[in-house]
Amino acid sequence: MSKETDFYPRRDAEQVLWLKTFRGKVEAHLKAMGFDAKRVKGIVDEIDGLTGSFEAKDKAHATYQAQVAAHNALEEAAVADLRGLVREIKAHPGCTDAMKADLQIEASGGGTASQGNKSPSLSVEAQPGFVRLSFRKMGFDSVNVYARLRGESAWHFVARDTHSPYNDHRPLATPGVPEVREYRLVGVVKDEEQGLPTDAASIAVGPA
Repeated sequence: MSKETDFYPRRDAEQVLWLKTFRGKVEAHLKAMGFDAKRVKGIVDEIDGLTGSFEAKDKAHATYQAQVAAHNALEEAAVADLRGLVREIKAHPGCTDAMKADLQIEASGGGTASQGNKSPSLSVEAQPGFVRLSFRKMGFDSVNVYARLRGESAWHFVARDTHSPYNDHRPLATPGVPEVREYRLVGVVKDEEQGLPTDAASIAVGPA
């Protein structure tokens, strides 16, 4: 059966609503049709189990998103404090080259070269009507977002962002036709791209 004629909705919230409505009425109808009581109970228990699983999944997802946001905020603040501490240590008259080496606080190169082998971090997640890109700048001022459809060779610039997440609300290339998008980020310092691009992150995107 095609998705267009399937009775079961596509989105989680609609699926839960359908399950609860079906659950509230099916037991009486099955009994009226003469279904065995044991089978009716099994059907109802399965529906209840699936509904409960949806609710547990939603709760876990909300907890995960809150934890990621809290971690990103903590890391941004802590790394900024550590950078200030490192500057203070290096400027201290008692700090020796041996101490710097032991603490690993000397960059491998200076200026632009110090970002040469770095890249931001990236994860992608499909949301109703858009794609959410969560990232960490990893010392860059901002990130450039690039995207392409699977099978394309060229990357297309989408946006520059300084704060995670970035939400990509671009419509499907062909209205109504699902597609697989690939994303990658490049770090930016003082309006210039530096470092290495992230690995490509793929995600399937369907109609809203």
